[in-house]
Amino acid sequence: MTLAARAIRNNIRHYFVDSPAVKLCYDIITWMTTQVAISYTVVPFVLLSVKPSFTFYSSCYFCLHIASILVLLGFLKVSQTITVHYGTVNITDAKL
Repeated sequence: MTLAARAIRNNIRHYFVDSPAVKLCYDIITWMTTQVAISYTVVPFVLLSVKPSFTFYSSCYFCLHIASILVLLGFLKVSQTITVHYGTVNITDAKL
């Protein structure tokens, strides 16, 4: 989940920091999302048992697990597209 949050922050945050009102909405939404993610990930530590933890996650259809994987795959594809489009410069190929 940390990697997914970092990917979203690095790829989307810059769209919301220009206007103070939009930035405030972004901050509120990210705060609420963080609270939900923390509550979701803390469940096994509160229950202290594997079976009830899986029961809880299956009752939520593993939604945050799946969402995190989809976000990572989505931004991985975007990252690969940008890398392929712009290419990379090798120091040994550059003329000094």
